[in-house]
Amino acid sequence: MQWFNKNVKSSLEVTEIPAADEQRAQTTPCFNSSQNKDNILVVFHHLQRACENKLITVEYCQTMAAYNQWMNERLYNVCDSISDSERKQDLGAFFGSIHNTLNHIMLGDLAFMSRFSGTPETVPELAVNLYDDFTQLRHAREALDNRITDWSATVTDDWLRQQLTYKSKVDGGDITAPHWVLLTHMFNHETHHRGQITTLLNQLGHDMGTTDIPFMDRYRPA
Repeated sequence: MQWFNKNVKSSLEVTEIPAADEQRAQTTPCFNSSQNKDNILVVFHHLQRACENKLITVEYCQTMAAYNQWMNERLYNVCDSISDSERKQDLGAFFGSIHNTLNHIMLGDLAFMSRFSGTPETVPELAVNLYDDFTQLRHAREALDNRITDWSATVTDDWLRQQLTYKSKVDGGDITAPHWVLLTHMFNHETHHRGQITTLLNQLGHDMGTTDIPFMDRYRPA
């Protein structure tokens, strides 16, 4: 317990425990003994700090922007090696084909970049087919990834904590959330649908290779 209090509490920079958290700690089963009370207080406070964007940092944003660009370049290279008919074949994915899924990923990125930066001015509709031609789609993807990477360098901790309200294109309802939550969703959305594409490529006999963040060039010996 002394090691926990000395190392974990200091690493979380706990200076004051909110009264509401202390009350919950006192009434939580299995954690209401004196020796465990401080520990559960730290847990509650840690969760609160996460909600206040103490975990999603500017560095996280920049790393995920770089990862997104690295993955898209490699993914489009593999997609470029197959025929247009294969890319547009309905393979039973949520959006049917590889091409449609690539299109959907870009739609999601454009939507959130519009909400974050004002560009594009209008959030595109979900059903829009941005580019029927793969080469045009790839060039637009490369330009967007450059913009996301450059934009990520301008993000600040203060911006990450700010709230944003927008109207969802999924159900038309209003959503209010901190920028860090919505930014995390944008990167998660990209990864989710890229995973669907790598599965479709694998079914067609094409191996994407590793998709792990630590395999990015920046983490590999020169």
